[in-house]
Amino acid sequence: GAADTEAPSNSTNEPAANEPEPAAGEPPEPVNLVFIDASSDWPEERFREVLADPVKEKFPHITLDFVPYTAGIMEKLITAGEQVDVVMASTGLVSNWVLKYDLQFDITPLIEKYNYDLELLEPSSVGLLQELGDGGMYGLPMSLSPATIYYNKGIFDLFGQQYPTDGMTWDETYELARNLTREEDGVQYRGLLASLQHLVRLNQFSLELVNPDTMQADFSDERWKPFLDNITRFYNIEGMNPDSNLLSYVVNQRNLFIEDRSAAMWLPVSTQHTQAELDGMDWDLASFPEFPDMPGVGPQPYPNSLWLTNISEFKDEAFQVMAYLTSEEYQLPYVEEGQYISAINTETMRNAFGAKSPMYEGKNRAALIPESLAPAVPITQFNSTADV
Repeated sequence: GAADTEAPSNSTNEPAANEPEPAAGEPPEPVNLVFIDASSDWPEERFREVLADPVKEKFPHITLDFVPYTAGIMEKLITAGEQVDVVMASTGLVSNWVLKYDLQFDITPLIEKYNYDLELLEPSSVGLLQELGDGGMYGLPMSLSPATIYYNKGIFDLFGQQYPTDGMTWDETYELARNLTREEDGVQYRGLLASLQHLVRLNQFSLELVNPDTMQADFSDERWKPFLDNITRFYNIEGMNPDSNLLSYVVNQRNLFIEDRSAAMWLPVSTQHTQAELDGMDWDLASFPEFPDMPGVGPQPYPNSLWLTNISEFKDEAFQVMAYLTSEEYQLPYVEEGQYISAINTETMRNAFGAKSPMYEGKNRAALIPESLAPAVPITQFNSTADV
């Protein structure tokens, strides 16, 4: 599509892609839109700086009001008949924050009305949202969770091992992990740890955790066995000592990489680590391990999206804001700073990530997102129970 052309966007008189057009004539009436954060990723100050202020600049008549995440907040607002226009939630949270209250609204007519180009977005993410909307769409994906290997160069150096490279298979990754699982000076080093829940939920084979017909957890597909065997072998390496404490929480494994610094490779599957977390570590990134018959294919997408509610009285304005927040014009500077990975699938945006961030200087930034993401399986409200 147009995304592949090299021409700068101002080379024609066409409006930039996914840009809402201001209506001519009277200045629009002032509107307040209420955004609610389901993920607790947005402290108030970050919301103001990164979302509310740029929206105000683009649409002077629109003010974004913010409801921060607190337990039970959605229930309270709906019961009280309060205004909620847009829910900010990952696909993992959408059933508990939107579908549970029957707040979903099909934005397809608004996508058409404002000529929003879905072709510019990462295709598996769009597929996931359309699957969720039974062919329609309830939200627009704003950012993607990374899928990469974080690794600690110091541990590789200690044991004289080659650093991981892009395009490694799971078997090659396993050999590396085996060579790095050792005890040295009373410290137990582990080759590779992973967020097992996310690895299963976003599995590369696109296997369904829940049978959509029976709504029961379902691991009957014969491909589950090779998939799970592949993961299990990493934890059966001598010295891994995979007790329930190690495996019960993602946090326990993450801490061995981030805090103890005794894990050589870490697959968070859906987390982008901060400068503070990696401070003082000699770290880098390598692409997500792949299966030989699926080269370049990473896990399924885990987009963070903006969901328009059916109780919003300002659906047009809310959609225009959503369209702007998922446009290249708005996102480019934040993506260059390494704040998040865009769900926009253009060459510009893929190359832009972290380009102006001191944290990513000299790092293998391109490894944060696989060449292609596995097709997404439907999300049901029982997924989070099935993958535990």
